[in-house]
Amino acid sequence: MQTVLFGKIINNDYRVNSHRDPVDETRFLAKPEMNIRKTTLETPEILRFDGEPYYNNSSKKYATWSFFGSEYECLNISEDETVYIENRIFRADLNELHLFTDKILEVNENNKEEKELLLESELRAFNEQMIESNEDLKRYCNIHHLFYDITDCEELWKIVFPDKEFEYKDGKMIIKETNCILSKGLALSNYAVSNAIATINK
Repeated sequence: MQTVLFGKIINNDYRVNSHRDPVDETRFLAKPEMNIRKTTLETPEILRFDGEPYYNNSSKKYATWSFFGSEYECLNISEDETVYIENRIFRADLNELHLFTDKILEVNENNKEEKELLLESELRAFNEQMIESNEDLKRYCNIHHLFYDITDCEELWKIVFPDKEFEYKDGKMIIKETNCILSKGLALSNYAVSNAIATINK
């Protein structure tokens, strides 16, 4: 019998989610973002030898996703390189034990640069639209001679409205409704306290 070890080649395919309104594509509903659309995995052979494997007994790596203490056994493929066995298959037709390791040979970001350029373009349009939708943000940019499209609207919000959260609604960047409710509640509360004090003082 032979033992065959396999590594990993990871291929990532990216996409940009612009979060544009499907009814009006000139309007953004949220901040554009880039994420991995699809990941494919290749498992090329990295080593083979005659006989069964002997595993190291000095260390084991626990699977982070397991609630039952699942663990990976490990072995050395060179003097100073340890790999963990994530899966194993015995091929009876070949009389081979296939061990699939955690060794990453290569990561291919197939279309990342192309999508990063698209994301940059979408973010410029998004920033410009959100800043133009809010008079206070516009005023700050105009006073400080900032270009709308290359100014991060979320970071700008923290400067202009340090104590208020924001939300995106109908293609605009506005104060979050919960902030408005809390402000109204506080105002009513202050009004009630003032009236109570005035009544006591009569």
